[in-house]
Amino acid sequence: MTDTKAPDFALGGTQWQPTTAPGGERFMMTVVLLAALAGLAVSVPGTVFDPLSDTFLLSIGIIGVWRYSWWIFHALRACFYLRFRFPRIRRHAEAAGGEPVDHVYCLVTSYSIDPQVSWPVYEALFHEVASYGRPATIVAAVSHQSDVDLLERVSESVGLPEHVELVSMFQDGTGKRPAMAEALRAISRRMPTENAICIFMDGDVVIRPGALSKAVPILQANPQIGAATADNRGMTDGGGWTKEWYDLRFAQRHLLMSSMSLSGKLLVLTGRFSVIRAHLATDPAFIQQIEHDAIDHWRLGRINFLSGDDKSTWFWLLRRGWGMIYLPDVRADSFEELPASNLVVGAVSLLKRWYGNMLRTSDRAIALGPHRIGLFPWWCLVDQRLSMWTSLVGPVVAIILAITYDPAFLLVYGLWILGTRTFIASVLSLLVRGRWAPHWPWMLFMNQILGGVVKTFVFFRMDRQKWTRQEISSTGGSAAGFSNATLHGLALACFASLLILYSGTVGLPSAATLRVSFPESRAAPGQEDSSWLDVALQRLPTDRALPLTEGDYRLTRLGRSDRPGRVLVGSGSETRLEIGPSLLIAASGGTADATFCPKEGSLPVACLVGDPKPVELRNLLVRPGANPSSDATAAADLP
Repeated sequence: MTDTKAPDFALGGTQWQPTTAPGGERFMMTVVLLAALAGLAVSVPGTVFDPLSDTFLLSIGIIGVWRYSWWIFHALRACFYLRFRFPRIRRHAEAAGGEPVDHVYCLVTSYSIDPQVSWPVYEALFHEVASYGRPATIVAAVSHQSDVDLLERVSESVGLPEHVELVSMFQDGTGKRPAMAEALRAISRRMPTENAICIFMDGDVVIRPGALSKAVPILQANPQIGAATADNRGMTDGGGWTKEWYDLRFAQRHLLMSSMSLSGKLLVLTGRFSVIRAHLATDPAFIQQIEHDAIDHWRLGRINFLSGDDKSTWFWLLRRGWGMIYLPDVRADSFEELPASNLVVGAVSLLKRWYGNMLRTSDRAIALGPHRIGLFPWWCLVDQRLSMWTSLVGPVVAIILAITYDPAFLLVYGLWILGTRTFIASVLSLLVRGRWAPHWPWMLFMNQILGGVVKTFVFFRMDRQKWTRQEISSTGGSAAGFSNATLHGLALACFASLLILYSGTVGLPSAATLRVSFPESRAAPGQEDSSWLDVALQRLPTDRALPLTEGDYRLTRLGRSDRPGRVLVGSGSETRLEIGPSLLIAASGGTADATFCPKEGSLPVACLVGDPKPVELRNLLVRPGANPSSDATAAADLP
């Protein structure tokens, strides 16, 4: 046997620390955040708050009201669950005083995990099952003989009692799913009763003392609950930004899980630590779902799942109507390590796997309908699909308006982002962690952008999967890749085009607008939309006039062109032309300084609008006014 010594390890020691940045770094980040907010507030010019900015404010406001009201709704539900509903569930479970379970089964998957991580993981697990006092079987799916040696040393160190059985099984290296399936088959051969539970946990998760004594009574007192999952915290050996990124992810998870648990359903049964009734976990269909889960995609064909076992277990229970619950007072801390040294690169790698598992599973869950899984959980699944586009609306609209109108819109958007994200970070900090985290506002925006980009990327490439730790992957062929890239590009082009139209940078074409290229054509009778008229006059050759048929028209500007345009208004008596105050109009051959007194058959501009008496105007020369005002002069060549 290999001489495996107990590592010099203390939970939260010098190498692996809880995911919080040092105090000095948090203070400096607070100063930077406040300085950025103050700088943006004083830098935004007042000109961006003219009517033109309505488009921008509406663009980010409509989507923002929806997104932030939805987030606040989740936060309120989470508060209610944490402060009222779950304490009542806990009191009910304690009052019920149910019998302990017949047997505790533990399935632990450990693949190429450092001994300094494996030792505290199994040490905490052995202490927990030993102190619970009920018969227990721990099945450890390991990858090397050194793992078996380490398990023996840990069991000797802890002193496992006789009622705890330790079983080691070697993984074949083809993935986590086959390893879990073989372990579950080994458990099923022990014929678990309906009063037994099975713990699913990863080999890099340390369960806190009392996990079993807190989780089991909840399941015993609520027979309709098929599974429970716990609160997770993270420990990492990365820098302050990495630590805070993980802590933010787990804080957001805590809030969302609490909100979802209020409806008796969850969006995932995390593989870090979940408790499932043993007779469900050993059901042959359950094991089959884990080992060979797949979907049939309309374009990519059969997609076999590589990772995402926690989504498979969740969907199996969801489809069969079992309830699920989140246990906020049960802790399981995981050792987290970015797959890359750079935070952004590492985050993207993880998000691809997480969001890929989510997108591959959500369609079939949505198809179950709100009547089977509940309206709120169902809409949360739908919202996951919508959020990959809505999260990109704000920054894209800000860039469009900055390019087409004024770069100051980027300052406005920056102020909006820092202000709203500071608010969200404050709520999360106080509600979930009880501490101020100045890194979070920046990371919330980073997660928003990365999340939207990665989700849209994965959505068109669901056949591409990668399991970093086991270095196995599944990718589509070259033809499928070309199709994926093409469809992704078309979707992004449509998305950008819709936002350009939505922001008002370019208007939707109308029947009148389409006639701009043919200025000699007749407008439809009763036509009031004359935005095309402004454009047509700019393009009109100097030796031609633009004829207008009967109808109402409004001329408000000539764009940026100083070249006057000639309008031939009406051969009939029902043609009416409203002239905006910023334009001067004179008869053909007249001058801008010419003043004509009102006569019978002709009226000044102020009288022209809304006057019931028909007016016929011909050969008008229109050009931008030198001194725009409501007293602009109008003249007409009487017939």
